[in-house]
Amino acid sequence: MLPAYTEEMLEFVDLSTLDHRLRHSRIVSRQYQSTVIYHPEHENRPEWTECCFIEGDRLADGRLSHVIFATRSIHDTKIRELEARQRLKEEMVISGALSQEYSSLFKIDAKTGEIIYFDYHMDILKAKKIAIDDAGCDGKVTFTEEKLVSGGIKTPYYHFVFNDGRTQWTYRIDATLGIVLEKSKASLIKAS
Repeated sequence: MLPAYTEEMLEFVDLSTLDHRLRHSRIVSRQYQSTVIYHPEHENRPEWTECCFIEGDRLADGRLSHVIFATRSIHDTKIRELEARQRLKEEMVISGALSQEYSSLFKIDAKTGEIIYFDYHMDILKAKKIAIDDAGCDGKVTFTEEKLVSGGIKTPYYHFVFNDGRTQWTYRIDATLGIVLEKSKASLIKAS
């Protein structure tokens, strides 16, 4: 096993937590890279492997009594998966760079290459144009608030407050689809 996976795998094979981990699933697995040393053609080449615990039997009180521990080589499949992910990331970066209307943010596991978090939203200038066009503004406007709200919510959106000196508008624009989610307007001129 490569040193980068040692801590994670020691945690995975900890039998004291296995009963709890298999409580709601019949199988738990982990993928890791190891160095193949038993095959003359592949010596010292990192290989992807998957190991798993499979629930065998439980006692009458529900506690785990037997498990099966299995390993298998997933190297070729994992390499194809990582290559496909890389191509997807490159295509998204290229398409985003060409349009300049959308931004992408990836958080990627450095060990596995797995995408942990992905955020995709339109450029703020495009969202502002949608709000201004929807408000019917044909003169100069001043934005007093402009913020992308995207952390941990189902629908990321832009929040805008802008005015033309006479009227103030507040907008929520869906940051992915570019649709108006909410809007309001208020007069800035006091009636005399």
